[in-house]
Amino acid sequence: RTLRILAPLALWMHEVSPGVGLVKREDVHRKLADLFQERGEQEPETAARQFLADVHEHAALLLERGSGQYGFIHLTFEEYLAAMAIAINAQGNAQLVADYLGRVVGEQAWREVSLLTVSYLGIIQQLDTVAGEVVELWVEEQPGEPGEAVVLTGEAVLDACPEGVPPSSQARVIAALVETVQSADVKPELRQRAGRNLGRLGWQPEDLDAFIPIPAGPFLYGEEKRKEIIEHPYEIAKYPVTNLQYGRFIDAKGYKRQEFWSEDGWDWRMGDYNSKAPEEYQNWLKGRPPEKREEPFYWQDGKWSNPLAPVVGVSWFEAEAYCNWLAAELGKPIRLPTEQEWERAARGTDGRAYPWGEEFNRHKLNCAEFWAEGDLSNDDWRNWLISESREKASTTLVSQFTEGQSPDGVIDMSGNVWEWVNTWWTDKQKYRVMRGGSWFLNGRDARCAVRYRNAPVFFGFNMGFRVVSPGS
Repeated sequence: RTLRILAPLALWMHEVSPGVGLVKREDVHRKLADLFQERGEQEPETAARQFLADVHEHAALLLERGSGQYGFIHLTFEEYLAAMAIAINAQGNAQLVADYLGRVVGEQAWREVSLLTVSYLGIIQQLDTVAGEVVELWVEEQPGEPGEAVVLTGEAVLDACPEGVPPSSQARVIAALVETVQSADVKPELRQRAGRNLGRLGWQPEDLDAFIPIPAGPFLYGEEKRKEIIEHPYEIAKYPVTNLQYGRFIDAKGYKRQEFWSEDGWDWRMGDYNSKAPEEYQNWLKGRPPEKREEPFYWQDGKWSNPLAPVVGVSWFEAEAYCNWLAAELGKPIRLPTEQEWERAARGTDGRAYPWGEEFNRHKLNCAEFWAEGDLSNDDWRNWLISESREKASTTLVSQFTEGQSPDGVIDMSGNVWEWVNTWWTDKQKYRVMRGGSWFLNGRDARCAVRYRNAPVFFGFNMGFRVVSPGS
């Protein structure tokens, strides 16, 4: 009986004071009297006073907060009871639930109520087909701004899985999330959240581990577009190495198996290489002692942990060790690409500026302009670095920017993460070359011919790599 009164009361309170949970005492009393009258109580006013006294003084479910205002002991309790009321009121009608909550899609104050309603239907009431119908209706009707409802359904399925939503509905939601991730009509933050949902749901592109063949032959190289020759055909990974793929190396005890590391690499791993590093990197390395070199530096940071985003926080030596491990796994040679191999795969043979052509297009790569939703001058970019947009920016799903692929079909060669390559910056062998730009920089740095450098000991939140299998 208590829950049958508290649930509709909570829903009403959430409607009149969403996200705050505070209502005047006299309004609470009036609502309780109405609820008791609807239930046929002979003296609803008396029943309301007694009920309010019980839940306030004895159960402490409703607390007086400030002068004459009441709220539940915690907002989450109100949200759960509100979800319970929505599910009970619907009596198994998915359309009623979808319509009621569809009108508030995108409102943060109603997000948790929406998620809890789907879980309550699917798990508590064991109406998994109804819960599935609700999320499918949201996918079909798309209330709110583009992508908002789809992201919500992904989160709802995650909360209710595995038994709360039927597999067929989960599959429909996953398909919609893939579409949302790749849609230029959806805001960057929603595409990011959709990608994280896909990673948490265990989805992955069928071709995640694919290699793209690159033939031998001439191509235009560098800013000056001089003619270079690829002497032997090779294969390059379609995507940069993801957290999911790198996790296999960790699971295989790759950080503890010296056979996968070069001599310098193992010295770095054990902390013995620090003195060989350029002086300007010494303080940086102190922040990552040997005991923190058993996984990528940002491995435990949720912002960078999407299984389907590029691994970041890896030094050149870690990338090299991964290649050696993967070579043993696949039974064929694997290494980092040379600078020439990387650029040929990125721009094809015609010397184009970007993998897709000559003109910059912020919808085709993960860079600062993508997050800022507009073009950026150098001054604009510096301002962006201290903006709210920058705080939300990060790596993205490796299959997000399929329209930015190279002529050979290689993805993410511009933006997302700088990629370590197998080439020294100069003959002094002090720095390794990096290519491709990143989410942190503007589109000018993501041109195919742009070169960057870092000491092989370095690691950053915008630095990853991809692999090649060289020809004979």
